[in-house]
Amino acid sequence: IVVPIYASVSGTVRGVQKLMHATLKTQDHLIIESDGKYEMRQAFAPLDYQRAGKEELVEFMMNAGIVGCGGAGFPAYMKYKNVKDIKKLIINAVECEPYITADYKMVQSNLDLMVTGVLAMKKMAQAQSCVIAIKKTHPELIKQVQEAVANIADVTVVSVPDVYPMGWERTLVRHLMQADYKRLPSEIGAIVNNATTAIAFGNALINGMPIIEKTVTVSGDGIKEPCNVRVPVGMQVKEITEACGGYTDEEVKL
Repeated sequence: IVVPIYASVSGTVRGVQKLMHATLKTQDHLIIESDGKYEMRQAFAPLDYQRAGKEELVEFMMNAGIVGCGGAGFPAYMKYKNVKDIKKLIINAVECEPYITADYKMVQSNLDLMVTGVLAMKKMAQAQSCVIAIKKTHPELIKQVQEAVANIADVTVVSVPDVYPMGWERTLVRHLMQADYKRLPSEIGAIVNNATTAIAFGNALINGMPIIEKTVTVSGDGIKEPCNVRVPVGMQVKEITEACGGYTDEEVKL
């Protein structure tokens, strides 16, 4: 399982340090000292997905370090290796938790990149069709995405009920495929990718850029200024909460 790591800031690598990680364990982290310039550099050559073959696209996705942006961070290319008989590619723009709106904001702001990523994923999956799932409580977003894919064959937008946990992969697949699976959705002919993952893949294909930042929803009664923030990969939660005005109390639940 290969996931290349790309620097999210321009500067100098100063070494490796063990820091607390989202896994709730300390993990090795590369420490990069920022040069304060925030210079961006194209990480790799873009790729025309229409001309590229399936295997070439899978390898490109792997080398670009594209991981699932829905939360798990699973290497996205693994879903497309050695799969067959895929009936439906499901793009998950549902958002599982009630407060989270990061995917909605990303889709709204990056429709062209998402469409490119979706079509490349559909080609990799050799899927018969593709559906982009959005909660029915977001009619404006549904309309925007419908207009973006209006002239694309076998790609449609589907509104799903606003019930918890519809954004969870297993629940969404059950709703759309009317079937359950044991380990992976591919067992019943489905591949699921998050909408922001499709955007990241589109950005890699068109602009030669890896995932160097993530849009994160910081919300709830425990934060002074709830909002969506663009966060460089590797930034500590402490710095994010400070940018959102800090906590409302000395004791808050995360």
